[in-house]
Amino acid sequence: YKIPARSKIETAAENIARSTRKTVLILDDDFLTDIDFAMHLLERCWRYKKRWIFQAKSGIFDHPDLFPKLRDSGVRIIYLKEDWLGPDIKDRIRDRSFLKQKENEVSIVHGNRITIGCKIRLGYAKEDQEFYQRLLKFLVKLRVDILEAAVQTPMPHTPTYESYAAAGQLTQDLALYDQWQPVVS
Repeated sequence: YKIPARSKIETAAENIARSTRKTVLILDDDFLTDIDFAMHLLERCWRYKKRWIFQAKSGIFDHPDLFPKLRDSGVRIIYLKEDWLGPDIKDRIRDRSFLKQKENEVSIVHGNRITIGCKIRLGYAKEDQEFYQRLLKFLVKLRVDILEAAVQTPMPHTPTYESYAAAGQLTQDLALYDQWQPVVS
């Protein structure tokens, strides 16, 4: 959005206090974009004993001191966005130092008794069966708890779309594009 919308902490805390649900799912694209705001909200709502689930970008690992605070505030699941593994995952999954870095990051999250979810986008050019087998082994070795995979799909009437359609690799139901967001052709 050009102008981000944000509730006041007091308003959000009141809504959370009134909720009869135990779990709070934050739909924000990256809850920790503004760390001070996020931590203030969690601290303000600590007394309601909620379980928090949210998404974060890879920048979360620039602040390792946050994880104990997140755990103590009730954070139970962190979904790491696609940037965590990066757009060049096809080339990097063979790199031992990359694997070691990601294993260390997963250990930080697990060490704070937080479940780690990983979002990944697949379906790019040159991905083949061998790549998917390597990717599966890579993710198992990382000990990611939850995997959310989205499929990269070309927009209708583009050259990529036409070549995929000719190969029979596309669904004809346009409502299935972009994770249930309708596409008008």
